[in-house]
Amino acid sequence: MQTACVIGNPIDHSISPYIHQFWLHQLGIDGAYNRQLVSDDQLSGFIQDMPKNGLQGCNVTLPHKVAVMPLCHKLTIHAKRVGAVNTIWVDNGVIWGDNSDWWGFNQNILHNTHFKKITRRSAIILGAGGSARAVVYGLIKLGFSQIILLNRTMERAQDIKKIFPQIVVDSLDKFDKYANMANFLVNCTSAYMNGGALQCDFAKLPAGCLVHDISYKPLITPFLQGAINAGLPVIDGLGMLIYQAIPGFKKWFLAGELPIIKPKITQKFKNYIYKRALKQPIILGLTGSIGMGKSTIAEMARQMGLPVVDSDAMVHDIYNNPQGTGFQLIAQTFPESLEGGQINRAKLGAAVFANREKLQRLEAILHPILRQKRNDMVAQYANQPIILFDVPLLFERAIDKECDFTMVVSATAEIQRQRVLARPQMTPEKFANICKSQMPDNEKRQKADFIIDSSTNKEHAQEQLVKILKTLGVAIL
Repeated sequence: MQTACVIGNPIDHSISPYIHQFWLHQLGIDGAYNRQLVSDDQLSGFIQDMPKNGLQGCNVTLPHKVAVMPLCHKLTIHAKRVGAVNTIWVDNGVIWGDNSDWWGFNQNILHNTHFKKITRRSAIILGAGGSARAVVYGLIKLGFSQIILLNRTMERAQDIKKIFPQIVVDSLDKFDKYANMANFLVNCTSAYMNGGALQCDFAKLPAGCLVHDISYKPLITPFLQGAINAGLPVIDGLGMLIYQAIPGFKKWFLAGELPIIKPKITQKFKNYIYKRALKQPIILGLTGSIGMGKSTIAEMARQMGLPVVDSDAMVHDIYNNPQGTGFQLIAQTFPESLEGGQINRAKLGAAVFANREKLQRLEAILHPILRQKRNDMVAQYANQPIILFDVPLLFERAIDKECDFTMVVSATAEIQRQRVLARPQMTPEKFANICKSQMPDNEKRQKADFIIDSSTNKEHAQEQLVKILKTLGVAIL
């Protein structure tokens, strides 16, 4: 098994394991990526012992990005220019140090539609910390003709100018002097994070100037919100965090792969990483056609301690609560479904399922109530890593749009038929009608992010469920 990690002190906050574990499972690679707390006095020994400890390498975060440089046998030109190492790999016993922060920054902005429209390539950078050095280097690599770095203290700004003499440096309070020159503004300061404020008047910037904050907590920082209020396009910093992980992942887990494969970065994946960064629960939609084993998988998840929002159970609760709004609306709209003051589901089904208009009226009553119940459950389990939405008609009712990922339980058509027809009071005709009301299994499989094949046995199905949960980070919490 190939193994890598991220080191720092502290380290519990790092979300890098979520990025790499997702890619490992997505690409079917036998590998592991973990967090490792390394103190200052442990750093030298940890780096020197990586080869004998079987580590392919590691990411480096605060406070070790500079201190680790002399511990590497070799440094890339990028690490030397930026003056920091965030990616280490072992090659035949040789410990290499690299910096991919600049590359992650570049890739993030290169994938932005507004950035592609920039032609003059003139930028202002706010701040002079380690991240600012990576940003300066990245912009130089992109061919920016003018880079102006503004910082509260000139000493740190001058330190960066010594490395990159072509840039202009000045104090942060001179923002107005340079604002009209820029078509790209990058915030590398933490002024807003603790309630502070930057001396930055967005109205001074040219129309269409792209504004970027390398911070991603929250996704729209107060700095970006100020730019939005001024009518300027913005780009958040989450992509930089994700893209900087790619070079290390390739070195540790994809070296020598033919054909070349690479991690996939989709908006859904970005949303997943952002939720993990904020410690918000991932909503995993669970569905499957009749007889496929969806309920079995839901019960497995419950036994693992995961909260399961059961759509059928919520509907049952509505039908059995005479004091509830849903019950009363159904009783008023479909009085023929009442029997002894209770809703008879068989009579209700007979009244609506053969009449599309009545079915839509029933759904108009149920769906808002069910949506609110799902929202209430998400709030109730806000401290959980994953919440399952168990919904038979997940795609048919567009409830998948409320989910971060979707999972379909599927089996062969013959096994499905055998299971369903073995049920009491089930007939081939009734089975056929139920199938007509559901999206075909092959379409569900195409729409799903994950598929569990339940054709063999429960043990195999559970193995697949565990693998999916690992992909979504449950096993590395």
